[in-house]
Amino acid sequence: DLLARLIKEDPGKPGKNVLGEEIRPRTVRTERLEFGNNISINEDRTEIYSDVTGHANYINGKVFVSDVFQVPADVDNSVGNIEYDGSVEIRGNIKSGFSVCATGDIIIDGVVENAFVESGGQIIVKQGIHGMHKGTLKAATNVMAKYIENAKVIAGGFVEAEAILNSDISATAEVRVHGRKGLINGGTVRAGRSIETEYAGTEMGTFTTLEVGIDPAKKERYLELSKTVAQASRELEDMKVIIDNYAAMLKRGEVVPKDKLLYVQNLALSYKDKKALLEPLREEMRVIHIEMMASDRSYIAVTRTIFPGVSLSISDLGYNIKDKMNYCRFKKVDGAIKSVGF
Repeated sequence: DLLARLIKEDPGKPGKNVLGEEIRPRTVRTERLEFGNNISINEDRTEIYSDVTGHANYINGKVFVSDVFQVPADVDNSVGNIEYDGSVEIRGNIKSGFSVCATGDIIIDGVVENAFVESGGQIIVKQGIHGMHKGTLKAATNVMAKYIENAKVIAGGFVEAEAILNSDISATAEVRVHGRKGLINGGTVRAGRSIETEYAGTEMGTFTTLEVGIDPAKKERYLELSKTVAQASRELEDMKVIIDNYAAMLKRGEVVPKDKLLYVQNLALSYKDKKALLEPLREEMRVIHIEMMASDRSYIAVTRTIFPGVSLSISDLGYNIKDKMNYCRFKKVDGAIKSVGF
């Protein structure tokens, strides 16, 4: 885009005063376009253009373009929602009810409250996430925060924090919880490859679910397919019973009223169409199930203590912790979840 255009100076012409004496025009200063990186200038040096998608600033007579949008304080009523094609740096907090969406990385120096944050790169929260049971963060790659509490986090890469409390976490690769607390307590944490934490659950027996073994999005899809296929199968079975009953009546030579016969004919066509639609869903389920069964390298590691009340899931297998255990590494072994040690 065109950022600025230089208007050439007009040197003026001499004039005369009332006595007929010549008055020379004042000297006009010659200006030129001053600019920083990511900017090009045309041949006659009268127009400058941005080379990147970003935002322009005019500082001390010089034009700058940056693909990082900087918010000097909180994202609140004074700033409003942000939607930016590039990266965003926020020097304060993201207040409740606001959203920040960027195609690049999003870095927050403060806290994310009940807000919606979506990044085409990674999300870094230098303090923590206090979602108030409504806040959601979605990143194409990784999410890193000091702590995550009462929030939903979806990451295409890994999730890293010092503590995860009562949250819904999904990571395509890994979830790593280490540091001063190193605790996962409450909620559900899912990862495609592995979950590592120092503590899982608490002495109070807070129900906590840890799941590994397949991309969480695929597992969620598998559960959706299971419900859809089960419902459709029941409907097909009911339809088949009706069709078979009328077929038996016709075979015995019984007279079937025309309206009933038309109903059964339409029902048979509907049965055929519904059955055809069901087959690709069953095939998709089968493919995901094979992937779940093959996830033998996935594991859940607890480097200190795991407490009763924690439920483990590795692909298609489940295991409930009934006694406090220390220094555990859970894997799928011979069709069961077992602690194999480090």
